[in-house]
Amino acid sequence: LFVHGLEKKEWQILNNSPDAPLYNRAIMSCYPCGSTFKPFVALAALDSKMITKEKCFTPCRGKYRLGRRIFKCWKTHGKLNLVNAIIYSCDIYFYQLGSYIGIDTLFSRANDIGFGKRTLIDLPNEKSGFLPNRQWLEKQYGMNWTEGHMFNLSIGQGDLLVTPLQLAYAFTVFANNGEIPIPHVKKREKYDYHTTTISKQAIETVKQGLKGVVSFGTGTLARVDNFEVCGKTGTVQNPHGEDHSLFVGFAPSDDPQILVFVFVENAGHGASIAAPIAGKIMKSFLIQRNAVHHAKKT
Repeated sequence: LFVHGLEKKEWQILNNSPDAPLYNRAIMSCYPCGSTFKPFVALAALDSKMITKEKCFTPCRGKYRLGRRIFKCWKTHGKLNLVNAIIYSCDIYFYQLGSYIGIDTLFSRANDIGFGKRTLIDLPNEKSGFLPNRQWLEKQYGMNWTEGHMFNLSIGQGDLLVTPLQLAYAFTVFANNGEIPIPHVKKREKYDYHTTTISKQAIETVKQGLKGVVSFGTGTLARVDNFEVCGKTGTVQNPHGEDHSLFVGFAPSDDPQILVFVFVENAGHGASIAAPIAGKIMKSFLIQRNAVHHAKKT
């Protein structure tokens, strides 16, 4: 577009468009990430050894009372363990899990993975997002910050903010078993990695849930024939309009070759909008990759 130059009128159209086409949303826009944050809450709980994958809380009846406030779930799930809570994206389970492990445990693991920090991609103007810690909550809300703040944070809402690239970057902790590659636009012969302290066992347990999400949970529309996909849906509340739709996932689960994050603004539920888009992208890539691999062998 810019190779041959632009007329002044063309520039004004681009620069003044309400869709902001010149704004790099992937690294500059910060959003809550909704239920795509739940796997990281689970990871923090498992890595700290505060729970096992069989841990159950008060069953989900569609709502949960905290003092005078009612916190809702999108469905009535009944009694769930950790893996099934990921698969069916139960808010009630994660309200209780986040409250159980506390802000310090959650912050230390999530920050280690990359939340609240720039990914260091080789592009200018990258934002760092925001991951609240105890000190910030006390400064912002006083010593009376409540369990309700943890409830919101545990389902990826409230004060948590991420860039789309940042969430994709963090999700590689599951694809690469704890090693997170520093993203680059320019292809390199050798890539740098951030190695987390998260246990491999904790990562593998959460991956069981991520496989189930796509196999028979909330993300079935992201399935790819003949390949096992790991992923997580998300729906982000938007005070300015319709909810945002999210899906992040990778495939094949046992030897990941592609990781996709789809964020569709004002589109509604992640399960119905973002998930099938991600599935089509992964399918196209994997089919083409297999065709190239087959051609080389013959």
